[in-house]
Amino acid sequence: MVWLVRFGYLALAFTCGCTPSTAAKSAGEIGCTPQDISISQEETHFGLIQSGKTWVAECQGRTYVCSQVNRAGRDESLLDELFASDQVSCHEALDSVEAERDRRAEEAAAAERAGRPPPMAPVGAAGFVFGETREATAQRCEAAGQTWVSDGPQGRCSGPAASLGIAASVELEFCEARACSIRIEHVPRSNWSESSVSLKANLQTKYGPAQESSGSVPEGCRSERAFAHCLESRQVRLSYTWRWAGGESLDMSVGKSDDRDSAAIRLVYRRPAGAANASSL
Repeated sequence: MVWLVRFGYLALAFTCGCTPSTAAKSAGEIGCTPQDISISQEETHFGLIQSGKTWVAECQGRTYVCSQVNRAGRDESLLDELFASDQVSCHEALDSVEAERDRRAEEAAAAERAGRPPPMAPVGAAGFVFGETREATAQRCEAAGQTWVSDGPQGRCSGPAASLGIAASVELEFCEARACSIRIEHVPRSNWSESSVSLKANLQTKYGPAQESSGSVPEGCRSERAFAHCLESRQVRLSYTWRWAGGESLDMSVGKSDDRDSAAIRLVYRRPAGAANASSL
C-alpha cells in the first residue's frame, strides 16, 4: 500500500511537471493524506557525496521527524527529488509517543470514572453524625466510653464514638444547634510518613482522589526520623481537600498550621447548616 501511495505521487509529479511537496513525501511514511499534514522546521544539508533534508511533520496530534537523503551530492534536480523519495524516513517523536500514551491513559481513567456513581458525601465521621443536636452528640460520645466536654459552640470528645483503628481526639462544632463540623486529630507515636500515606490512601479509596493538594517533602526530610523533625520545624506541611456539590468538604492536613500547634494528622469534615441529607434522598 505504501508503494502504491508513493507511485501515485511519483506519477502525479511527472504528469503535472512539478516536484512532490514535503507533505506528499511524508504521507506514505506516516499514514496521513498530504492535506492533513503540517510541515515545519525544514532544513537542507549539503555534503560531498550526498545531500539531504530534514523536517517535522504533524498529523492528527502526532509529531514525526522526517529525513530524505539525496546521493547527488548537490542541490536537487527534479529527478533527484522524485527518486530520492525512496529514501524518505519518518519516525514519531518520543515526546509525541509519550503524550499519546498519557492521553490514552487519561481517557481510559475518565471512562472508568464515568461508569461509576460519584462517591457519596460524608454524613458524619468518627461515629458522629452531621445535623444531630448537642445532646445526641454527647450521648454518642459517652456511650462509647469517652468523656464529653462542652465549650461554647463547640464540644470535645476524648475519643471517637466508633473505632477508627487509630487513637484520636474529636472536636465538634455546632451551627444553629446542630453538628456541622467534625475535627479528628491523630498524633502517631512513630512512623509518621507511613501513617500519613495509609490514611490518605484510605480516604482516596472511599472518596476518590482529592480535588486539591499542596505541600511537598524536601529530599532531606524523607527518612522517617527526618520527616517527623521537619513536621515539627514546619519545613513540611501537607494538605488535601475533597469537596462535594452539596457544600460538604473534607480537609486532611499533616504537620503544624502555626507555631502554637503541635504536629498532628488532622481531618476536618464540614457540612453546611441546612444541607440535605444525601444518604436519605
